[in-house]
Amino acid sequence: NLGLAFQITDDVLDLEPSAALTGKPSGMDLREGRMNTVILVALEKLEGGERDRVVRVFMASSPSTDDVESALVLIRGTGAGGVAITQAQKHVDMALEALEAFDEPVRQYLEAMALEVVRRRS
Repeated sequence: NLGLAFQITDDVLDLEPSAALTGKPSGMDLREGRMNTVILVALEKLEGGERDRVVRVFMASSPSTDDVESALVLIRGTGAGGVAITQAQKHVDMALEALEAFDEPVRQYLEAMALEVVRRRS
């Protein structure tokens, strides 16, 4: 569960508007045609021409920076990032439940690590 939460959070960070936060250009998954949770949720929410534009960028072998940025605006506009963070938090909650079997201070350390997964910004 913690690994899933980490990956989903990474998917959200990939779509951040500023590379300064993550240290990598935004939209790398989209540029490279790698499906992630946020893109999947956005495609479920988008309709018609907007959905088609995102799909075209996703399927392109070398999409232009302008096309990627345009698709990112559409994806961000769906609220898919928030949906994904909610999913990540559910996985963290399940991981925290599993930690109840551990004794202190190991449990406290692991709980802190689990909570940091969805708070991270890079």
